[in-house]
Amino acid sequence: MKKAMLNRKSERTYNGIPLSEEHEKKLMAYLDDEKNRIGINGHTIAIYYQKVVTQKSEKIGTYGIIKKAPAYLITVCKNNSEAMLDCGYVFEKLVLYLESIGIATCWLGGTFNRNKINLVESPAQDEIIPIISPVGYSARKKAMMDHLFRKMAHSDSRKDFDFLFYDHEKTVIEDINLKKQLAYVRVAPSASNQQPWRVLIDSAKNAHFYIHRTPGYGDKLGYDIQMIDMGIALCHYELATGRKHYFVKTEQFTTEKEHWNYVISVGLR
Repeated sequence: MKKAMLNRKSERTYNGIPLSEEHEKKLMAYLDDEKNRIGINGHTIAIYYQKVVTQKSEKIGTYGIIKKAPAYLITVCKNNSEAMLDCGYVFEKLVLYLESIGIATCWLGGTFNRNKINLVESPAQDEIIPIISPVGYSARKKAMMDHLFRKMAHSDSRKDFDFLFYDHEKTVIEDINLKKQLAYVRVAPSASNQQPWRVLIDSAKNAHFYIHRTPGYGDKLGYDIQMIDMGIALCHYELATGRKHYFVKTEQFTTEKEHWNYVISVGLR
């Protein structure tokens, strides 16, 4: 999946061709395996595959125009921060799997019109549709609007490495192999490319994840979109390092910043 993490980009322009029978079977087999939809906190994320009856260019919320997508993936989960983290973690794994077999996607959150989404089973009162994504094959030529929206969302830029990742004693991480692994976390997608994760590495090479919230960001959405970003970052860390022992730390580090809020830690058993 490392190649997929580096190569994947959000695709807004599709060629309109439905998924091949082989690709559709692989997608459905992935979704039917429940363990693929269980997150770090134990929440099971519902993911629906919906084909588009009449293809058209459609503005989805504030994120951009989706052209000729043959189908969409729709997530449903509990509306709390732990479930949002799990949604980000689970859905990014799916997105990267699809990238690895040649299927394009585009994370869509925020203010898209949820009333236009017709599911066989409506979300429960304590549930929400936080994320959807078109699925299909990329058009050969990138539309001008595609480049414009990438620029508006700062999709091709990332924060400096030393702004996101810290050593618990020296502040700056010097371990070359560790820096290579963390580079996969740095390229993780996030809403408006805010990259709210901060990662502190201790002497045992455990990674402690914190959220540095953008003031006011997502307040009007009705769900914790930046916790979805945290789940995406954790997915990248797990795939890059192979570490998947999640735990809650008990010690305080002097290098922690006042504006960081602790989320979770990852290490070896």
